[in-house]
Amino acid sequence: MQKNFTNNDDFDKYVREQDKWILDNGWSNPELSIYMYRLEKSTEYNAGKLVEYILMSRYANLTNRIDVFHKKGKQNREIWSGFVDSPDEYQVMMSAVNKFIEERKRI
Repeated sequence: MQKNFTNNDDFDKYVREQDKWILDNGWSNPELSIYMYRLEKSTEYNAGKLVEYILMSRYANLTNRIDVFHKKGKQNREIWSGFVDSPDEYQVMMSAVNKFIEERKRI
């Protein structure tokens, strides 16, 4: 078992290095301790506009509550939600995200 994330920067660095999550300040709201990340490998553009992507919201003040959504146009679909305090818990989350990505490729 790996140690827990020690702070927001520790989490940010880990998810960026592991899976290329991009902290997106355009959607983040630090006043509410909500941080939004976009998964680079799942992002699709059309004419320079985001059309499909996976978004992760992290609620830092709520014991690192995480919600992961697939967004396409105006449609939102929850992929996973739970608490991520350690790299091991992050990997559990990512197994659900990766399974969703693989299923989408088959469509």
